[in-house]
Amino acid sequence: MTGCKSAREKSEETIQFFRPQNQETLDLWQQAIQGEPPQWNSTYLLCQNHFEHSDIIKHKTIQGLDGPVMVELHCWKLANGAIPKLFLGKLAACLIIMK
Repeated sequence: MTGCKSAREKSEETIQFFRPQNQETLDLWQQAIQGEPPQWNSTYLLCQNHFEHSDIIKHKTIQGLDGPVMVELHCWKLANGAIPKLFLGKLAACLIIMK
């Protein structure tokens, strides 16, 4: 892998992107990323490949008529306090900037 290309390559798989949800998370991401990009901000999105599976919430439980039912989320969410930990040297090609 010469760099994360999730944001640029077509794939059969849907790739989910995340942004820091608050200033505390933004600060934690900036520490983990260590300067790539130099000034991280909340307009950047980062793909799922940089997070551990346990940090990504793909399902939720709702109350059905016969008890709890697990449903798949169309838009995944990050667990509270999730920070990027994987492929940190490959971030630059992955970032999407939302305006």
